[in-house]
Amino acid sequence: MVTVGKFPEIQFVLNAEGKEVAVQIGIEDWKQLINYLEELEDRAVLRQKLKHLRMGPEQSGALPWQDIQGQW
Repeated sequence: MVTVGKFPEIQFVLNAEGKEVAVQIGIEDWKQLINYLEELEDRAVLRQKLKHLRMGPEQSGALPWQDIQGQW
């Protein structure tokens, strides 16, 4: 599993009033964050598909292989 650690090089960009308006992180931290988010997305898709598969072939709307094998 991909995990996100601490971002030691994180920088906050402030506007003229001193309000935080943006964040800047190093490229390696960015890559780590993207990998983490992609894994979260993959897991969400998998959970959705597993629910569908657990319904069984008839209830999930699965097509018999014999009916569609000529299309492959």
